[in-house]
Amino acid sequence: MSGPRALADGSGGAGGRPGLGAVALAAALAAGLALGSDASAQVPPGPGALSLTWSSTTARSGGPAVEGYVHNDTGWWVRRVQLAVEALDPSGGVVAEGIGHVDSPVPPGGRVYFQIPAPASVATYRLTVRSAEVFGRGSGP
Repeated sequence: MSGPRALADGSGGAGGRPGLGAVALAAALAAGLALGSDASAQVPPGPGALSLTWSSTTARSGGPAVEGYVHNDTGWWVRRVQLAVEALDPSGGVVAEGIGHVDSPVPPGGRVYFQIPAPASVATYRLTVRSAEVFGRGSGP
């Protein structure tokens, strides 16, 4: 098992469109790889390894929310997934931003459900994976 490494991705939401901030995400990935203490031949996943499917909903509190799944298409366990939620106006401009966290580890080849508050009640949101931590390979964490 390798030490923790940063993983980030600019996946889009339900439409599968790429998100913005690829340069920042690549920098986060590079910084995470530099922190690794071992030089194993097993390289952790890079950008695009996690994907999202989601839809807008109403939280139990009555406020706007987004719910869906983080999909892990790698052979590595991933935890501490941080999602960025952007509320968009009709022209695609960002009117509000928020951050949500996925509480459960995402197994290799698996998915984990999430529901996080939306920063505003709008017709369109954009979700991206901001960061995550790779913490193990194979069937168990």
